[in-house]
Amino acid sequence: LRDVYKRQLQKSVCETAMRLYEIESLFRGSTFLRVNRNTIVDAAKIRSFKSALNGRMEARLDNGEAIEFSRAYVSALKLMLGGGGK
Repeated sequence: LRDVYKRQLQKSVCETAMRLYEIESLFRGSTFLRVNRNTIVDAAKIRSFKSALNGRMEARLDNGEAIEFSRAYVSALKLMLGGGGK
């Protein structure tokens, strides 16, 4: 069986049987980016972010939810924001 993933669309949650890498490829070139093993988020919905331990970052979304960027994906956020990859 394929895993079922949840992703937030505006203020609702949508379930999909697609794998995250499939969703990631659909949104390549957009403001959506992978933030950890389990999550893809629309960077346009990030209200604020701050550094966390061990090179990670925590982001607060427009809906108030807090998500953690693993350090493997922090560089992608920095590139999207125009700050370089390291």
